[in-house]
Amino acid sequence: MHTSGFVMQDQLNPDGHIFIPFPGTQTRLGSGLKAVVQAASTAAIYEFDLADVLFRYGMQDDGQQQYGRPNGTSGAQALALLPGVVDQTPYSRTQRPPVPSTAVFGPNDSGTARTIPKGMQVNAINVVYNVIGGTLTLATIGMTKTTFGTTGTAPVVTTLLANANNGLQTGVISQPVAYNVLIPTPAPITTRLTQTIIEVDMTTPAGVTIDLYGLFLDVSFNFN
Repeated sequence: MHTSGFVMQDQLNPDGHIFIPFPGTQTRLGSGLKAVVQAASTAAIYEFDLADVLFRYGMQDDGQQQYGRPNGTSGAQALALLPGVVDQTPYSRTQRPPVPSTAVFGPNDSGTARTIPKGMQVNAINVVYNVIGGTLTLATIGMTKTTFGTTGTAPVVTTLLANANNGLQTGVISQPVAYNVLIPTPAPITTRLTQTIIEVDMTTPAGVTIDLYGLFLDVSFNFN
């Protein structure tokens, strides 16, 4: 076996890749090519709801690795060690989840609680499109997460990526190009009752159209 299983279960895996097509009527543009074609003189808002992407908010069980929860919260568990024993397999320095210390690899695991982030984390959005006939009036992208309450309180909307141009090309693009947009402060989305939406706004002037293919999301994940 060539993997460090217990270590990897405590980490986010950065190699996730998800494709979401632009919403709307898809037009076949050739073999293996289909896109939403935005007409000239049109202002459009495209919303990508990540509801179909698997999110987990965590489960604290005896054999589970810590899942985004600080030590001492409801459901947290600790490992009873024999007097004078610091390490105990299979958890070694980390002991039973949740990991109890900022100095987790030090000689003593007592101290401030440490949270190991897990769940789904969007690191970057790659927007695939091309522009035909001239320059776009507007091209912006943003991402939000909205957490809904259970007691009649207003939903809490958090901006993960401010809606702005963020490097999207507005000039003529003869072939489809994937434009990489980095999330400035990526973090795992582990809050229950939370909806995550990516919004792309495109405005075409007269004589200009867009072929809109979709978004490739670069994500880190941990589903242990």
